[in-house]
Amino acid sequence: MDFDKKLEAMLKRKVELERLRVEEETILNWKEKVAQSLTIHKDYRSLEITLKKVVQSMDNRLRLLHAQIKELG
Repeated sequence: MDFDKKLEAMLKRKVELERLRVEEETILNWKEKVAQSLTIHKDYRSLEITLKKVVQSMDNRLRLLHAQIKELG
């Protein structure tokens, strides 16, 4: 029984770690696309402000994800 619990815990950690890595990759892709949009649309001040806020939110989420990945890894 003890072995089963350890195996279950290990598998849960592995699944959670993979989920976090996928989320990290997705956010990095979004961030890159938004950052590119900022350089293309510099003349639209409101668009720039909005996109910068989105990028900042993504940075915050990435920091949280990195902390969770480090904790699980």
